[in-house]
Amino acid sequence: MFPLDTTPGEREPVMTWPVGLGAEYAQSPIQAFHVKSKDEKPTWVVPDSIYVKMEDPKRVVPPGPDNPLGDYRIRLDFDLFAIHGTNDPWTVGRLTTHGCVRLYPEDIEYLYPLVDRGYPGEFVYQPVKIGERKGRVFIEVHQDIYQMFEDLQAHARGLVARTDLDERVDPDRLFLAVKQQLGVPIDVTRETGHAAVPNAARDDQVAAGE
Repeated sequence: MFPLDTTPGEREPVMTWPVGLGAEYAQSPIQAFHVKSKDEKPTWVVPDSIYVKMEDPKRVVPPGPDNPLGDYRIRLDFDLFAIHGTNDPWTVGRLTTHGCVRLYPEDIEYLYPLVDRGYPGEFVYQPVKIGERKGRVFIEVHQDIYQMFEDLQAHARGLVARTDLDERVDPDRLFLAVKQQLGVPIDVTRETGHAAVPNAARDDQVAAGE
């Protein structure tokens, strides 16, 4: 979550939370949005697309422990998508929703009062992110869960090439960070005097199973 009252160049802490996303057959959207409304202790009116697949079909699920929306729902201004809690915390971090974004109960409780109707937001899909801190270059790589990139290594190299950090990135460290996909920032700064292995050689190592 980014504060709305910042100015260009100003440094502000960014709040992040684990999320549950849409399953492969019902992927979460990638687009900008605004908050349409908010509901505490929401009632879930089951959409037809979900109703026909339910083992125990119910048209309306009242607030309570059986409601998959949890205790808080933030409705968005397109279709039926929302950011909401859950009654099954184990589903956070997985592809289990029908496109909505699901948060842990304690996280949605924290987020809920911070946004009001009209608050802007955007769903992005960025398995590779690059940043800088105190003169060091970091890359954060997640699994390409929706398989949107044919070659994540090439995508990462392309992102670096489009920044002013290109000459400061060690290609070996970049390659390893993308290969491991640890989901945490990894220092990929090129050290003075470090000899890089050509891309072709690294690709040969992977092909050989090293």
